[in-house]
Amino acid sequence: MVGTIPFVGYGGQRRPNLQMLLVLHGGGYLCGSAVLGLVAVMVGAFIRGLVPIDAVLVGGILCLLYGLREVGIARVAAPQLDRAVPHGWRLRFKPLTACFLYGTALGVVVMTRIPNAAVYPVVAWIILQGRLLPGMLVSAGLGIGKLVPVAYFSNQLRIGGEGRPIPSGMRRLAPSIGYCSGLALAFCGTWLIVS
Repeated sequence: MVGTIPFVGYGGQRRPNLQMLLVLHGGGYLCGSAVLGLVAVMVGAFIRGLVPIDAVLVGGILCLLYGLREVGIARVAAPQLDRAVPHGWRLRFKPLTACFLYGTALGVVVMTRIPNAAVYPVVAWIILQGRLLPGMLVSAGLGIGKLVPVAYFSNQLRIGGEGRPIPSGMRRLAPSIGYCSGLALAFCGTWLIVS
């Protein structure tokens, strides 16, 4: 994903302005995350009107379950569409608009592949809270959390012979990152349940 952002934004030219691309792409992430947060808050407000739910307890249980899923101990459903951002957007829209739309589609989270189980308890918490400000702040955090690695690794890219290539060992780190994420989720879930 990281390697495609400069080429979505500038059609593969030799010298893209990575800062401009990241600002547009990051703005797209935040817009997409805001849409996700708003929809989740509306669903939550509807559900809370029907059934009283202890958001902390349910959130803790979900964190624990999805944390155990990340480390391979439990089998928990992880629904996702597993779709990609439409390739035709690069051709249909101007380059900078396509970069923004690409970030927006990824920021919505549920429309594309979800590589990390932390998204599920976070979105569930937003729904269970059903309150606008906390929901929007937490969903903005999701958008920022997706942008940080993209921004970091985009600066490591080799574009037109400039910069450094992304280390080939990064793929080997993916299981370790998932394992650490799972342990963090399980810890947070246990803490929420006990407290």
